[in-house]
Amino acid sequence: MRDIVRKWRPHSLAESRGFREESLVLTSMPTISFVRMGSCSFSKSHLLSEVLSPSQQHHNFFVHWDMESGNVPRAFADGLVEISWYFPGGMGNSDLFPEPVAVTNLLGDIESHWVQFSFLTEISSAVFIVTESISEREYALLSSLQGSATKYCFTSIIRLGKPRKRWNS
Repeated sequence: MRDIVRKWRPHSLAESRGFREESLVLTSMPTISFVRMGSCSFSKSHLLSEVLSPSQQHHNFFVHWDMESGNVPRAFADGLVEISWYFPGGMGNSDLFPEPVAVTNLLGDIESHWVQFSFLTEISSAVFIVTESISEREYALLSSLQGSATKYCFTSIIRLGKPRKRWNS
């Protein structure tokens, strides 16, 4: 990844029309992670792709059910952490973030992939935990995170309508 060089325009250089160019591994940026707790009737990856896409456009940043070839059974993907980097274009209101940000997405449930989840809590500035409900067992599991310097945000999304067909894994 040392050979990946990105060029971007942070908001601080928008007026001068300047830009920064730097190797991806040398660019300092916060990491925001998204994980799932329990089973969900919606695709977290699809939701993330929608949120990260610029208005009037759609990009599939993360593999999900609704994308072309996204419904292929994932035999080894659970526990995998996908990563995408966001670099601003200096376009003012159309930029989601004024500076570069790394976004990670843990595939699978945090309870089944606690090692990967623990790693993400160590490297992330914030971890968004997406769930439809929290059982007492999951509450007890999350209680072990107390005292961590990482910021956690719990997001509960209720999908209306017909549930999605899940991948066979």
